[in-house]
Order: sequence, then structure tokens, then C-alpha cells
Amino acid sequence: MIDNVCALLVHDNSVHVTQLVLVLEALGVKCREAATFSAVMEELNSVRVPQVVFTDTLYADGDWKDVVHLAQGARQATNVVVVSRLEDVRLYLDIIDFGAFDFITPPYRESDVSHLMRCVARNAASRRKDQGRMLPRLATAAAAAPRLECA
Repeated sequence: MIDNVCALLVHDNSVHVTQLVLVLEALGVKCREAATFSAVMEELNSVRVPQVVFTDTLYADGDWKDVVHLAQGARQATNVVVVSRLEDVRLYLDIIDFGAFDFITPPYRESDVSHLMRCVARNAASRRKDQGRMLPRLATAAAAAPRLECA
């Protein structure tokens, strides 16, 4: 079981993503779903940002690149895993180069998804801890910075 991990699944009623939801829920992952760009943006700006976002390659009004871009600006560190119904090495390389955490395709074996979720959760926790350390330093630096006067 994977406790205290939340996943956002971005898709437009895709069968292959729905299959993934079933595996995640069986592992104890709390799942939320979004089908539009604005819904994804709302989730990533919420108080409780999911540790991982699984996104279909395409959804109602966007694609995986939009999700990666939003995740990079989220309030808290989160990882993006792109879900595709087909294996595609070129797409995989594009996804990794663009900054996503990983790429998966069916079939979703529970052992594989469990391993991925442990890696995702560990990475998100580490990055969030680093973010927490940075905030006091940034606040101190901002307070010490000289103020510019506008004439």
C-alpha cells in the first residue's frame, strides 16, 4: 500500500487512463481527475498539490506539454508522468527532454506502478523539503535587498 500519496489524472475519459486509476486506487493512492486545462491549473494551485500528475498525451483542450509547464510552476513540487496507449520511443525522449518524470503505457502491472509511485513520492517529498528550506532564505534576501525609489 502507498499511503498519503495523491495523484491527479488528466484525461478525457480515456480507457487506458481509467485502467490506471483502478491500479492506483488498489495501491491506496488517492486519485483526483481533471479533463480541462483550467481544472488542471486549479488543482496545481490548490493548497494540497498532488505529488504526481498522470496526463494523457492529449485531453479536451491541451496536451502533455501544457501539463508539464503548469506543474513546473505549481505551488509545491510535483512530478508529471505521461500516459500513452502506445509505446513510442521518440515521444518518450521528447517527454523526458521536456521535463516530465516518466512515461508509461499499458498494461499497468501493479508491481510496476507501485515502484513508480514510490519513486515519484520520494522525489516529490525531497523537492518539497528543498523548497521549504529555500523560502526563509528568499524572504531574508528580499528583506535585505535595497529598495528602489520611483521618481
